[in-house]
Amino acid sequence: MKIKIIALTLLTSAVICEAALITITTAFGSGADAWVTENSDVSGGDGTGAALNARYASGSDRNEYIFLRFDLAEITAGSVTTSSLNLTAYRTSDNYRLNIYGLNDNASGQNWDEATVQFDGAQGLVFDSDSSTRGLVGADTTLLGGNILENATEGAVLSFSDADLISFLNADTDGLVTFLIERETNVSGQARFASKEATTLGSGGTPVAAGTYASYLQLDATAIPEPATYALLGGLLALGYVMVRRRV
Repeated sequence: MKIKIIALTLLTSAVICEAALITITTAFGSGADAWVTENSDVSGGDGTGAALNARYASGSDRNEYIFLRFDLAEITAGSVTTSSLNLTAYRTSDNYRLNIYGLNDNASGQNWDEATVQFDGAQGLVFDSDSSTRGLVGADTTLLGGNILENATEGAVLSFSDADLISFLNADTDGLVTFLIERETNVSGQARFASKEATTLGSGGTPVAAGTYASYLQLDATAIPEPATYALLGGLLALGYVMVRRRV
């Protein structure tokens, strides 16, 4: 009987605590994507188009950030052990360095509206009507690292992973995380990625379903059990109770 109870306990623990490789896109749940602009000293934004643009070109009055939000509601808080942030190139790109920032968990405005967000009012940025300044608010953001976009061909996936990204995800308390993508390289060309609304890439082609090219997080983490799993767990616990009662 003791062996049976131990086996039942181990099975119950596996049901609750099993980790898995999980993919979460900006098209899932309360996810969102947009890019905001401070071009020619004017605030703007676009969260409904097919492309997301990051650029800083002080000589041509261009300052653009990408915003990505992911819904973590279905993973257990603090359970991420590996992670990567992935974006799909909307068109072939030159060599650029990108910086990845996380919007701090205690910063307001996590639930921004992709249809209306603009540089002026975007959390983590300050609009000063000067395209030559970055506008990033250090108190509201955390630098998670960077990556080089090396002549990426259209459709290539840029992947970013870092221990600081894991720590940032595990520190989340409200089930929503926002990332800001900044183009560090100061030249006129854009670093352009596909949005969750994109059905084709820059050169066109046969349309696919919206969300196919959405940015995504790939995580080793523990998923919150589905209702059916809780029902199974309840059955296991009931069985354990009966076994203990019989032993008594």
